[in-house]
This record gives sequence, C-alpha cells and structure tokens, in this order.
Amino acid sequence: MSIIINLFIILITSTTLLTGCAFGTRNVTLYYPPKTMSSDNTIKNPPKPSIEPPRYTQIVVQKLQDKRVNKHLVGDVRNGFGMHTADVVPVNNADEWIENALKSELERNGFKITTSQNTASVMEYPVLSGDIQHIYCSAFFTYNAIITIDFRFTNRDKVLLDKRYNGKDEETLNMAATSSGYENSLSMALYQAVIKLVEDIKNIPMEN
Repeated sequence: MSIIINLFIILITSTTLLTGCAFGTRNVTLYYPPKTMSSDNTIKNPPKPSIEPPRYTQIVVQKLQDKRVNKHLVGDVRNGFGMHTADVVPVNNADEWIENALKSELERNGFKITTSQNTASVMEYPVLSGDIQHIYCSAFFTYNAIITIDFRFTNRDKVLLDKRYNGKDEETLNMAATSSGYENSLSMALYQAVIKLVEDIKNIPMEN
C-alpha cells in the first residue's frame, strides 16, 4: 500500500512542478556567450581557434535580415499536459544579438570585422550576410532551443559559401520554465550554429 501512496505523491509532485509555473509571459534577454559553462565561465570543450591565421583576415558583416513570420516571440511555455500557456518574448533585438555573436566568434578566431555598409568596403573585403529563419525555444523536461540561419559569404560578387546553419540545445534541464533557462538555452543553440559557420569560413581557400 505504501508503494502506491509513494507513487501517487511522486505523480502529484511532478505534475505540480510541470504545471505550477506554466503561466505568465517570460521576458528574456538574448545574450552571448552562454552562461552554462565551467567554473571559469567559459564554454566546456570549445573548439580551439586555429593556430594559423585565417585566410581572409578582414570581413564585412552586414546587417542580418529577419525572415521569421513572428518576430516578437522566441518560444513558448507549456504545462505538464503539453498545452501552450504562455509566450517567451525577447526584450532586445534578435538580429543584433546574432550579429554580436558572429563578431565575437570571428574576432576570437583572428578575423578583423567591419560593419561598414559603404560600397568601397564591400568591394574591397569579403562580405558575410544572412537571413534569420527560425529562433524558438520550448520546454518540457529539458529546454529545446533551435536556431536556423542562412548565411552567405561572398567576395567581389563571387559566392564562396551559401549554406543553412542549425544550432540546437536539448540538454539544459528545465526546473521551472524560468526566463533564465530560456535565455541560456537559446544562447547555447546560437553558439552551436555560429561555431560551425566560423569553421567553414576558416576553411575557404584563398582566391588568387
């Protein structure tokens, strides 16, 4: 009998945890880099910057285009039964968040970055542009953040890279569907997308 009672208590407790905090809009600040790090606040086992300097030392990073249908949401809150009960709303600009992450990782890998939009810079240096297709995070037992961006890397009108990059985080535990949990899961997903892009750019052969 005690086993049945214990199972009943566990069931009620689990349901309460999953449903008790399911209401109320989550206002999140999109930041980078992620905070789920080691004790010294660095990403666990990050890819090491190349010892050799990048082939393209200076890059123009253009303003990203946000192609999402709903630009005002970055996630949802669901109760223990999977029902949508609240929205996750960013308090800062999503495209600037991604642009800053790009600059950070490119500079960490030896690139010099300019955001100049004048014609002379675009003609002189390779240009990185992109379209934001998807930014979303849901939560059940873990947070599930997915980010999709189409990036293009061109040099004097020649396309050197045109590829879709996906970043995912499915490992951050969901304790109470908190704003901070959504924030870090989205940041982890962005990290996964950006480092793939940077590695690809580093490996593009230099044109003569």
